[in-house]
Amino acid sequence: MDLLDYWKAITQTKENIIEDSFSEMDYDSFSMNRSLSYFIDFAPIANDMNHFSHLDNKLQFDYFINTIEKYTGKEKRYLKSWVKPTEIENLELVKEYYNYGNIRAKEALELLTDDHLLYIKHKLRKGGMNK
Repeated sequence: MDLLDYWKAITQTKENIIEDSFSEMDYDSFSMNRSLSYFIDFAPIANDMNHFSHLDNKLQFDYFINTIEKYTGKEKRYLKSWVKPTEIENLELVKEYYNYGNIRAKEALELLTDDHLLYIKHKLRKGGMNK
């Protein structure tokens, strides 16, 4: 069995799939704790288990399967480390024209009007076909 089988058993099916010593040896407690820690609802539970990392794999699996509620995956419960930042329109233009970083360019973008942005686009045109 791989990590995904254990993940599904803990978060979705709630089946006890560790039945013998071989399946207990396949269970990777570090990877499971790490993958659970990326979810807002599961992070405190994974942190609790990090305090008891000396326990057997079967005990850790049983703790997770009995503590974590069934997860359907329809809700967005990711931590910020998994959420991709949104792209801001015209940010790259301002960064290139004024030679600013992301933060300064966002501040400058709030102050610029549409006429200024058109002027910047015209100045930064590098040739080729006009669109």
